[in-house]
Amino acid sequence: MMSKLPIISTVFGAYGAVLKNAGTLIRAFMLPLLVLLVLKTIQDELSPNLFIDLIFRFLNLPFATLIAMACHRVILLGPDSLNNPWSLYWTSRETSFFINMIILGALMLLASWVFGLIFMMSPETPFGFSTPWLGLVLTYIAVTYLQGRFGMILPSTALGKNMFLSNSWYLTAGNGPRITIVLLAPLLILYGVITMLGPVLMSLPDVASVVIVLLIFVTSFAVEIAALSLSYRFLRDSANSRN
Repeated sequence: MMSKLPIISTVFGAYGAVLKNAGTLIRAFMLPLLVLLVLKTIQDELSPNLFIDLIFRFLNLPFATLIAMACHRVILLGPDSLNNPWSLYWTSRETSFFINMIILGALMLLASWVFGLIFMMSPETPFGFSTPWLGLVLTYIAVTYLQGRFGMILPSTALGKNMFLSNSWYLTAGNGPRITIVLLAPLLILYGVITMLGPVLMSLPDVASVVIVLLIFVTSFAVEIAALSLSYRFLRDSANSRN
C-alpha cells in the first residue's frame, strides 16, 4: 500500500528545518545571493528584451544551483554535509544538479505554456474562463503538480544519486495532490505575510523595507526547497520499507 505524505507535518517540518539550520543556510546562501543581486542590478540597467532575459536566466542558474544544492544537503544530511560552508565549490554533483535544473525548468516552461493555452482561452472555448486570474491560478497549480511529480530528481541528485524523471514520477505515485499542497503552502503563507506587513513596510525607509522583503523571500525559497527535501525523504524511506 502506498504511504501518504503527511501534509501538515511536512510543511511545518520544512519551516522547522530551515530555522534549525538558519546559521548554516545564511552562510551558504550569502555569496551566491550577492552575485544574483549584482546580476539583477546589471540586467535592470539594460534595455529589456527576450534575448537579454534568457542570457541572465542562464547566468543565474549556476548560483541558484549552489543555493539549492546547499539547502537540500543541509536539510537531508545536516550542517556538516557541505564541502564549503560558503558554497564556493563546484563538483560533478553540482554539474548534474545544474543539468537537471535546466531539464526540469524547460519541462515546466513547456507545461506552463500548454496549461496557459488551455486555461486562458476565451469563455466560449472548452476550459476557458472569463476571469483571467482563475486561469492563472489553475495554470500555476497544474505546473506545481508536475513540478512535485518530477522534482524528486533534485534532492536525489543533491545526495549524489542519479534519478530519471520516470523514477521521480513512480516514486511520487499516489501523492501528487499532497505534494502539490506541500509546495503551494509556503507560497500562500508568503503571500499572507507580505499582505499583513504591507502597511508596515510602506512606513519604513526604502532600504529597510527592501531588506525585510528580501529576507522573507529568501526564507520562503529555503522552505520551498526544504519541503521538497522532506517529501523526497519520506517517499524514499516509505519505498525502501516496502522492498
